[in-house]
Amino acid sequence: MRRSCRICGRFRAPARGARRGAKDGLRENRQPANVAPLFRVTECTCRQVTGRRNMSDIFREVDEDLRHEQYKRLWDKYGLYVVAVAVLIVVGTAGYRGWEAWEASRSREAGDRFVAALDAADAGQPTTAEETLNGLAADAPSGYSALAEMRAASLAAETGNVEDAITSFRAIADNGSLGKPLRDAARIRAGYLMVDTASFDDLKAYLAALAATGEPWRHSAREIIGLAAYKADDFAAAKENFEEIVADRGAPQELRQRAEIMLGLLGSRSGAPADSTAADDAGTEAPAEPTPQQGTDGKDQ
Repeated sequence: MRRSCRICGRFRAPARGARRGAKDGLRENRQPANVAPLFRVTECTCRQVTGRRNMSDIFREVDEDLRHEQYKRLWDKYGLYVVAVAVLIVVGTAGYRGWEAWEASRSREAGDRFVAALDAADAGQPTTAEETLNGLAADAPSGYSALAEMRAASLAAETGNVEDAITSFRAIADNGSLGKPLRDAARIRAGYLMVDTASFDDLKAYLAALAATGEPWRHSAREIIGLAAYKADDFAAAKENFEEIVADRGAPQELRQRAEIMLGLLGSRSGAPADSTAADDAGTEAPAEPTPQQGTDGKDQ
């Protein structure tokens, strides 16, 4: 029995090796398992030749057209925004990279000018160095600007303009836009210069926060307060601060040696019984006038 194609109507050839003993009239879906099919299972090639399609192909193309139409509507509605966002991203990235390059160029230029100012100061040209440093303080990036202000204040102190130097250091210390380490360093520099001009109470109040335990500048702050107390003849306060420096193993060696010398001077000035008692405990007699070498041996005089 021959079967015709459902699309073109042509008959399909029987499969090779078909069993001749199959009964006519048997339905294809009821053929016995031991009998080969009379016709090929493969479809006719007429669909590729004639372009005719079945229903699944039509549904597939309809779905594709619907998706394409949805994408088109979405693009018509939001396409302008997508393009705008993409342009903003590109422009923003390019602008940020350009700003970074400009900042790097400014930093390199400021660094060269700062080195030139230091060279001028070392060469004995304070006027040239001061002009360069003042220019950096005015227009350089924040880091170099603060360093230029610090160096300009130091240069003013070196040339005898102590009051100007104190004013500059105190202005840096009060500048909240700078980092705490730099502000604390400026406060310490101002404190050393203020020992000869400020009162003990004012200087103690100015450096009290930096003299607290755990502060990185506590050793220098205590030394300044001790010097101010010594100058004000407050020997008890001076001794207290210098003893704190000596007892603090985290203090720099040079600073501890200076504190020991000051303790020796305090002992000779006051003639305190505690010093004689300490000498008796050590089995030695306390000298009337301690020398710097004795001060550096770590004994409280």
